[in-house]
Amino acid sequence: MTQKIFFSMSVFVIVVTLTLEVTSSLRASSVDAYQQAEIIAEIRNKILNFYVEDVDSEKLMRGALDGMVSVLDDPYAAYLDEEDYKKIFEGTEGEFIGIGIEISVKDNFITVVSPIEGSPASKAGILAEDKILEIDGKSAEGITIEQAVDWLRGKAGTTVKLRILHSSSTTSDEITVVRGRIELKSVKNAHIINTEYHIGYIRLTRFNKHTYDDLKKNIETLREQGMENLILDLRFNPGGLLTASVDVVNTFISEGNIVHTKGRIKQNQQTYSAAPDKICWKKPMVIIVNKGSASASEIVAGALQDYHRAVIIGNRTYGKGSVQSILPLRDEKRGLKITTAKYYTPSGRSIQKGSDDEGGITPDVLLPLSTEEQRELIRSFSQPGSKLDDKQIQKAIEVIKKP
Repeated sequence: MTQKIFFSMSVFVIVVTLTLEVTSSLRASSVDAYQQAEIIAEIRNKILNFYVEDVDSEKLMRGALDGMVSVLDDPYAAYLDEEDYKKIFEGTEGEFIGIGIEISVKDNFITVVSPIEGSPASKAGILAEDKILEIDGKSAEGITIEQAVDWLRGKAGTTVKLRILHSSSTTSDEITVVRGRIELKSVKNAHIINTEYHIGYIRLTRFNKHTYDDLKKNIETLREQGMENLILDLRFNPGGLLTASVDVVNTFISEGNIVHTKGRIKQNQQTYSAAPDKICWKKPMVIIVNKGSASASEIVAGALQDYHRAVIIGNRTYGKGSVQSILPLRDEKRGLKITTAKYYTPSGRSIQKGSDDEGGITPDVLLPLSTEEQRELIRSFSQPGSKLDDKQIQKAIEVIKKP
């Protein structure tokens, strides 16, 4: 069974079709728009006619479009040509081939949001907030997410050399990663972790269209095994579908708002609320997060923290609370990707981490892991049947024991 996933680096992709209306609400009048278009066309023609060498008109137009998008203070914004437009949906129906990282742009460098569990990147020791300085000897400074994806992808079994600046280090390392098939599974490792206090443990690795059903089935299975308390592990979960995160929150609350999206236009101002028929766990729970927990994970942790429904333990989360939309062009073969809204928790907290370093979800119990402890945790995640006994798990059990 295929799973709808997102490989657009922990971005939520919302496909919308907008009808362009020239009204007073637009920033430029129709006259200004035509004048600007005429200038662009005139410069294009002069370059094609008078430049010392032949110029590819398609490349020239691509440069103009990329330049227009680049002036937005938006690391996720991009013009998508036919090839890019196809690629952005390649991962939505199943597995994909690559190194297995969700990425963003931070401080003008490609930055890891989270490695995908069990992926080549994860096995190579790449962690959340590591910066990619070079890809196969080419500088990654100032490149777009789409460029990075293009450079990182390749056939299974081929290698890519990365120069990585780990978030915990001041010197960079060169790492060779072998590309492979990335399996994307939502619910992993559901079991009773403590029999004395009847504590169940479920780990969510991402949010897709199967997450709610899979989570509900695992809760029912653990309930039959005597579960009275639940630990939900969202560490290194880079996010996924907004609707899946709403359903997961709804698994634990029966009423109230879950998340708000706020944008400049009416279509991007929405509130998602709980439905009483979806709740299936009303007993105590703890959620564990880290700086690799992003977007949909932050929606879940933030909402359940606001309602005092769960105790949050771990590191402050990544702070990926912006909504990216894919706006198809008229031919529906190309498009524009831009940020159109931001996420807010039920209490009104912004999830997006800004230049003031505000944002993300700060745990109720702040308990960071060292770099080596994070690597050991990833190794444990990758080994089926391994016992999870890190200090964040221990603290979660302790919190449940002493309510």
